[in-house]
Amino acid sequence: MVAKPTGELFLVNTTKDGLTCSRSERLPLTEKALDEDWLQNLIDKCPDLLPVEDIDERVETPLVSIGREVETDAGIIDNLLVSTNGQLVVVETKLWRNPEARRSVVAQILDYAKHVRRWAYDKLCKIAGGDLHERVKPDEEARDWVDRLNANQRRGRMTLLVVGDGIHTEAEGLVQIIGNHPDFAFRLALVELRIYPQGDGRWLIVNSVLARTAEIERAIVTIENKTESTVVVTTPVASPGRPSRSTLSEEAFRESLRKLPSGDELAKGADKMLRAVEHRDDGALAVEWRSASFVVRAPDPGGSGKMLSLCVVTNKGQVYAFLAWLTSQLAGAYSNAAIKRIGELRIALWTKFGGVLTKAQDEISVSLLDLAGKEEAFIAAMATLVHEIGKESAQD
Repeated sequence: MVAKPTGELFLVNTTKDGLTCSRSERLPLTEKALDEDWLQNLIDKCPDLLPVEDIDERVETPLVSIGREVETDAGIIDNLLVSTNGQLVVVETKLWRNPEARRSVVAQILDYAKHVRRWAYDKLCKIAGGDLHERVKPDEEARDWVDRLNANQRRGRMTLLVVGDGIHTEAEGLVQIIGNHPDFAFRLALVELRIYPQGDGRWLIVNSVLARTAEIERAIVTIENKTESTVVVTTPVASPGRPSRSTLSEEAFRESLRKLPSGDELAKGADKMLRAVEHRDDGALAVEWRSASFVVRAPDPGGSGKMLSLCVVTNKGQVYAFLAWLTSQLAGAYSNAAIKRIGELRIALWTKFGGVLTKAQDEISVSLLDLAGKEEAFIAAMATLVHEIGKESAQD
């Protein structure tokens, strides 16, 4: 049977003669007008249609395609992509009418990922037909970005997506089986693309996450040599009931800070910021962990359902925000005038804490050391910004 998402799609048309409403018919899953090649090309040209941020909070979009039908020793990867912050996304496309869209698909994509994990940066660039850093254009020096990508590969930090026009429930159940891989911090999800033909070569596509693994860091393996003949291996597995903030990510983050000059002060400053978010009575702010940073975010008080990015704290001791992030998150839900006022307020708040704009005025940043003693006040300022966004929402 098919895992059927709830709800139907209706098209509403308003003209001078009145309003009409019609149900849009979904393309039958047995329809031969589309094939896996069409689906692969769609993902290659339009990677943004993958709801990757809903699946793996470690991924920073947009995604960039590395290539299609990428050969590995285990077979051919349908689509290989990379995120702005250097995390690989492996995609296996399956159509419902294809019998392989059942038990083998999850094992297949895991096998691909194990091979990709060992690839060198030069090989990825060769597949992409050019330097990946130049293709992605992240706001990070090439050496740092490549180091991050390599570190993600070594640790198995990847996003694995099985994407199709219908996912068999048997495959959906397999996601629950592979949740614990101590040395492989992947996130796997099943994504359904519901396709509605609109005529004249136009298609309306609705994406849906049917199932996904829940853990970010799944386990630590501790090997302890008790005696010459006895080795004890302990694998404490992360459980779904744990808090959303990853203890493992937090410890690794602290250790990275402590290796820097004034590392103890940097670690204490980061801790104060984390505690300030955690101890807020209103619960308006949240922390999301990335591979080398944590992000302070907040639900849009206007009710759009989006999570607003307020600032990033890196394991290099910097606190920053790309101005375009919040602007794009507010676009469509707020007027241009409101977005402009919010942007001006944000810069003013950051400036009070020593925030400095880049020459291009696209990023504002401040050192953790410069925030020493003002960490709680800075987090309070982020909450104030969210409150003001809510006021703008009420006026729009």
